Amino acid sequence: MLQGRSRYYLVDDFDKKTVEKILRSKGFSNEEIDTIWHYFGGKPIYLVEAIQAKRVGKDVKELCEEFYRLRRRQVLDLLYKLEEENKNLFDRVTKFLKGFETRDKIKYKRISKELSWLINNNILFLDPANEIIKPQSHLELLAIRNILKEFNV
Repeated sequence: MLQGRSRYYLVDDFDKKTVEKILRSKGFSNEEIDTIWHYFGGKPIYLVEAIQAKRVGKDVKELCEEFYRLRRRQVLDLLYKLEEENKNLFDRVTKFLKGFETRDKIKYKRISKELSWLINNNILFLDPANEIIKPQSHLELLAIRNILKEFNV
């Protein structure tokens, strides 16, 4: 809709080195940093949540696990709803997600119906400049991998 009137800028997650630097400056231990990286990767809003939680004395691992359980449940509920409403699309979506069992990102050739559904439901992110798709965050990646086992895909 904005062809020729806008420019594409990718605002992506921080890399591990940057995350470590930020969290060390806020007093996080190596173990806490590893836990945060495992669950949140470099997604800025999750890092802010972790920093705020530490500030008020909340256990970082508990926070990460809580966020993971919530996001996993949200993705699972979306998939169960899709399975009820459109079994064919559900099968195509879960088959597509299987590509993330061993990879963090996937090259794409076209925006299929299943890819569109995953993007519209904020499970996957499409980077058109680099022609890749990846989960919205590391939480989604962890949830996808867990859910695939649950659905025996």
